[in-house]
Amino acid sequence: MSKKASAVDLIKVSVTKLALFSCKQGDLGGMGPAGPTAQQGIRAHKRLQNLLQMDAEVRVVCQASIDNQAVRLSGRMDLLDKSAHKIGEIKTTRVPQAKLPIEQAELHWSQLMLYGFCYLQEMRDADTHVIPAELTLQIYYTNLLDDSHSVDSRTLRSEELEQFATQALERYVEWIKLIRYRQKRTQESAKALAFPHPQYRAGQRDMAAVTYRLARDGGEVMCEAPTGIGKTISSLFPAIKALGAGEIKHVSYLTAKTSGRETALATITLLQDAGLDTSAVILRSKKLTCFCSNGRCERQDDGICPMTIGFFDRLPEARLEAMNLGVVDGDALDDLAWKHQICPFEFALQLLPWVSLAVCDYNYVFDPLVKLGWYAESRKNTILLIDEAHNLLDRSRQMYSAKVTRGELLNAAKHNNSLAKPIKRLARLLLDYADDHNDDLSVREDLPDHIKQAASDLTDEIVNSFSDGQEYSDTLFELFKTLCRLGVIADLYNDSHKTLVQRESKGKYREVSIHLWCTDASKFLNPCFDNFKAKLLFSATLRPATYYRDALGLADTTQRLALASPFDKDKCLQLQIPFIDTRFRSRESSAEELCALIKSVFDAKSGNYMVFFPSYAYLNMIYERFRSIYPSIPIWRQHSDDLLETRDEQLKKMAVSAVGVGFVILGGSFAEGVDYPGEKLIGAIVVSLGLPGNGLEQELIASNYSQAGMDGYNYAYRYPGFTRVQQSVGRVIRTTSDCGVVLLVDDRFSQRVYQDLYPDHWHVRRLSNIEETKSSLADFWEAEKTKPVEDGLNV
Repeated sequence: MSKKASAVDLIKVSVTKLALFSCKQGDLGGMGPAGPTAQQGIRAHKRLQNLLQMDAEVRVVCQASIDNQAVRLSGRMDLLDKSAHKIGEIKTTRVPQAKLPIEQAELHWSQLMLYGFCYLQEMRDADTHVIPAELTLQIYYTNLLDDSHSVDSRTLRSEELEQFATQALERYVEWIKLIRYRQKRTQESAKALAFPHPQYRAGQRDMAAVTYRLARDGGEVMCEAPTGIGKTISSLFPAIKALGAGEIKHVSYLTAKTSGRETALATITLLQDAGLDTSAVILRSKKLTCFCSNGRCERQDDGICPMTIGFFDRLPEARLEAMNLGVVDGDALDDLAWKHQICPFEFALQLLPWVSLAVCDYNYVFDPLVKLGWYAESRKNTILLIDEAHNLLDRSRQMYSAKVTRGELLNAAKHNNSLAKPIKRLARLLLDYADDHNDDLSVREDLPDHIKQAASDLTDEIVNSFSDGQEYSDTLFELFKTLCRLGVIADLYNDSHKTLVQRESKGKYREVSIHLWCTDASKFLNPCFDNFKAKLLFSATLRPATYYRDALGLADTTQRLALASPFDKDKCLQLQIPFIDTRFRSRESSAEELCALIKSVFDAKSGNYMVFFPSYAYLNMIYERFRSIYPSIPIWRQHSDDLLETRDEQLKKMAVSAVGVGFVILGGSFAEGVDYPGEKLIGAIVVSLGLPGNGLEQELIASNYSQAGMDGYNYAYRYPGFTRVQQSVGRVIRTTSDCGVVLLVDDRFSQRVYQDLYPDHWHVRRLSNIEETKSSLADFWEAEKTKPVEDGLNV
C-alpha cells in the first residue's frame, strides 16, 4: 500500500472502530456473558501489564491510501515486546474463555490483527531497516470471577496482516464515501431549504434564531413557548439549517412520549416535502420494535430470536439500503429488517452513528442502563433538541432509581428451578433486612453490602445460565433487568438517594420491597449534557426557570427564552372558580356543586370538554355522581389501566362526534402532547391544583430541597402541580382559529405564589358564584358568534 497516493479529506479511524464496522460477523449477542465494568477492566489491565513487564499502552499510528483516499489508522496497544516482535491484547471477562461466543473471540483477533498491521506500517513509514516478516499476536484473557488467566497465540506473516487490513479498510472507506455523499446532499438541500409555511407565527422566528445561534456557538438554552406556537418546526428547521452551514453534523430530537416522536416525524416529512434530502432514523423502544415482542416472529426453543442469527452477516446490505433510503421511520425500519431478516431494534442502533438526524426517547441519552454508547461519548458536533423538557425531571428520577421486591424474586424462583436456590436466598435476605426494624416503612441511607453482593452473585449466576444455553423464562429475564438496574444504581448511590424499605403482610405471606429512590438526578444529568455541543430544552411549562435549570442539572449560564402567545387572548375565556372547595376533606360535600358547574359549562355551548382531576379516586367519584344526576349528557372517562391505543380510539371518536365530556387525569395521556384543534376540544375544567399525592417519595424530594436551602414544598408539590395545570390548559387553543373556555376550580389559584407562575398570556377572571359563571360563559359564546372565522394554520 502506498502512502504517497493523492488524497482529499483524510479519513481518521481507530482500530477499535474499524474492527467493529468491518470485521464483526455472525450472530447478534443476546443474553450472552455480561462484561465487566470499565473500572474493573482498567484495574485488571494494569495488574496484568505490571505482571508481564512489557511495554504498555503503546500508541500506534499509520497512514495508508485506499482507492486514492488517505486513511489514518490509530490505536493504543495493551502490550508490546519490540525485541520479540510480539503484540498483546488484554480482554477481561466474567466467564471462562471457552464460554465466550465465537463471534466475540474472532472480533478480538480482528482488532489485534489490525494493531499488527498498523505497527508494521508505522515501522515502514519510519524507514526502519529491519521489518519483521511475521508477528506474534497474543490475547490474554482474564476472568474476573476467579482471577484466572489464559493466553491465545498466533503467528502471522506481514502479508497476511496487510491483506486483512486492506480488506477492512476498503469496506470502511467505501462506506465513508457514501456517508460523505449523504452529508453533502443534506448540506446542499438544507442550505436551499425555506421555512415550509407562508409565514412565521409570532415567536417562531425568535425561537428559530436562538436555536441557530445555539447550534453555531454552543451552550444551553431553556425556551418556554406557549402550547400551539409550533415548537417542533421552530427548533428542527433552524437546526437543519445549521447542518447546511456546517455548524454541526448531527441533530438529535429527544421526546418523552410517542406523540412527541410522531410530531417530530411529521415535521421531518414536511421539511422533506419542502426539499430537504437527509438521512434520519426514528428510534422506538425495544418492546415496540422487536418482532418477538409484537408477535411478528417467535423465539426458538432455546430462547434465541431467529432475527439475531447471522445478524452481522446480513447487516451491511440492509445498512446500505437504509442509507440510500434517507429517512428511516418505523414502518421503513420494519420493512427493511424483515426483508433482510435482522432484528429491527438493533438495526436502528446500527444506523444511529451515520445519520444526520435522529429522533428518540430521553432514556437513550440519560438512563444509565439504557443509554446508547454513541450518546455516552463526546458529541461536540451535535445539538440536542429536548421536547417537553419538563417531563425530564420526573423521568430522570426514575432513571436513577431501582426497586426489587420479594414477590418478584419468589415468582421467578417458581418458574426457574435451576436458579431457585440463589433467588430464594436473596428473597430471604430482603425479609431479614426488613425484619431488623419494627416499622412497616422505613428510610435508610444506603443498601447493605451483603444484599448488594447477593444481588450481584445472582446476576452472575443468571448470566452463566444464559451463556450455558439454558432456556430462560420471561420472569427470569425481567428479574435479570431488575437486578442489573439495582446493581448500577447501588454503585451510583449518592447523597441524593434514599433506601425505602417497605414491609406488608398479606395473610401469612409477607411482602418486602427495597427501593433505591433518587430524589434529585441533577448531578447525573449534568455530565450527560456536557457531551454535546448545544442543548435546547423547550416546553410550554418551564417555570420558575431557576427550578427547572437546577433540577435538570443545567449550568448557571443557561440562557432563558420566554415567548409570548401567538393567539388572540380574547378567544380564550379563563375563569377562576373559588367557590367550590376541591381540598381532599371537602370533595365529597362539594361533589354535586362541581357536577352542576360542569353541567353549566356544557349548557352554555354543547361540544367536547375535558375535566382534569388530580387522582383517579376523585375522577371516578365525580364521574359516577355526574352520570346519575345528568344521564342525558354524553360522558366518558380515562381509566388507570388504559393503553395508548385506548386513548387513540377516544381521540378518533372526538373527531367524529364533537359533543361530550371527558373525565381525565392531570398530567395523563390526554393532558400532554396531544393536539385538539378546532371543535375537538372547546373547554377545559381543571379541578384543584394538581399537586402530586402525599407519599414518602415526594416528602423525601421536599426534604432534599429544604436541606439545600430551598422551599421544599414549592419544589416537590407546587411547581410540579402547576406544570400539570398549565399543560392541561394548553390543550384548548391550538390554532389561530380555535376558541374555548378554561375554568380553574380552586380558591388557592388566587394565592400570590400561583399568580406569580401565571404565563403572561393568561388573563384569569375570578368569579363569585355559579350564576356569574353562567353569565360569563353565555356572553363569551355569544360574542364568538359575531367574530370572523380565521385560517387556523397549525404549524
